[in-house]
Amino acid sequence: MKRTDDGGVGTMAAKGFRTRMMQPSPTILAIFSCLLVIFSVCQVAAIRWLWDLVFTHGTSVGF
Repeated sequence: MKRTDDGGVGTMAAKGFRTRMMQPSPTILAIFSCLLVIFSVCQVAAIRWLWDLVFTHGTSVGF
């Protein structure tokens, strides 16, 4: 007997977003990829500039 409600909470939540999401296209993928590149560069720059405010001089900062 096959149940129709197989799946997790995420699957049930995603069913409501099916009509509201944009259709996938190469243009949207390219835009999001470029935004991710820009945000990663901004993140590295912010870490470099804010390093002295967050960490004490002479300490060993690990991951």
